[in-house]
Amino acid sequence: MALRFASTRAFKKTMAAYPKIDGRTIRTTALIRAWESGCAIITDENYIIAKFNKDTEEFQNLKDWDGQAVEINGWEVSHGTVARLHLKFLQ
Repeated sequence: MALRFASTRAFKKTMAAYPKIDGRTIRTTALIRAWESGCAIITDENYIIAKFNKDTEEFQNLKDWDGQAVEINGWEVSHGTVARLHLKFLQ
């Protein structure tokens, strides 16, 4: 599953801190947390990686997964503005 959202400086800084496998892919686990005002993917250290507006399709998809652990296995930023986060839901 890949999520698309507006890239922020904080997102790029956070993701760049993770060690990379094959030069571009990372693997780490995180938790999804949904709130009435939006949705966020939070690392194990309770650091927010990405936030989604409640009106976006991404939020609609993720709010049903509140508390779900996911593996982040890749990320990219296009033209410096659009981020894509690749997630795998853990059983």
